[in-house]
Amino acid sequence: MKKKMIVEKYKAKTHEYLLALFFFPSAVKLIKPKDRLQESIVNWFLDKEKYVPDESYDLPTIKALGEELGMSSGVIRHQLEQLYEQICDLNFDQPFLFKKEKEILCHIVFRYQGNDAAFTVGLTHIPHVGGSFNFFFIKPKIGTSSFWIKRIYHEYDDGGQKVTMILSSDYPNAYLNLVRDKAFLKREISFGELIRAEIDSELRDKLLNTGTGSL
Repeated sequence: MKKKMIVEKYKAKTHEYLLALFFFPSAVKLIKPKDRLQESIVNWFLDKEKYVPDESYDLPTIKALGEELGMSSGVIRHQLEQLYEQICDLNFDQPFLFKKEKEILCHIVFRYQGNDAAFTVGLTHIPHVGGSFNFFFIKPKIGTSSFWIKRIYHEYDDGGQKVTMILSSDYPNAYLNLVRDKAFLKREISFGELIRAEIDSELRDKLLNTGTGSL
């Protein structure tokens, strides 16, 4: 019997929080500061919003940012992490705040090296399976910001169209995905194995050893 792989939770670097928040000012705007320290941080990001499209703009080091705001590096770390987690909590509780008019609400599930994260945003266009998707904000959660689109699910109710996207850092294997679909229809794998973002070695071996996947 194969041992289950132990996955360690990703521990983000302070600068990764800085990058994530800098490239997502619309989310920072949704947070009402708790105190003066957080207000200083929020105002700093909103003041720098004009530089987001400017590729030549260099973000300060954590030490330099601390000196600018009169905070130690440890306090800066705490403030950035706290602001980041507040945005994640707000996204979970009130996802529609992250959707603009005429955008389609998309619940995105990210997976990288066994770590999972989810975030909901509004998109003007739905990408295709097999396409690439970059999202700087999610890197502090799982360690990367570049993904491939594995699966897309659509649903519709009185609230409008909703989309769920399953993303992985691995380039999609069209053959294995097809085998997985067929294996589920034949009840050779579970629904959980069907929607798993990444096909690990254990699932790959299982698929290739089924009647559906054998050559």
